[in-house]
Amino acid sequence: MNVLYDNGDYYVTEFPGWGIELVDTRTGLGAYLEGALERQFRAQMAHLISGGPDDDSVAAFLGSYRALLTNPMVFH
Repeated sequence: MNVLYDNGDYYVTEFPGWGIELVDTRTGLGAYLEGALERQFRAQMAHLISGGPDDDSVAAFLGSYRALLTNPMVFH
């Protein structure tokens, strides 16, 4: 497990060989991305990072995935 991004509002975790988990820490909702969606997310994130974005740009990008964040996070 690798933390790819954490700014207090969003938490992005990579599970190598499996997928990516995206969590909105404000709402406690998340999504697990795999397959074509994971590849798309990775490509878009890499393009965004290559431009040296600020936190607002990254938050806007992650916010574009908000509709997929439907799984409540349960801590145990």
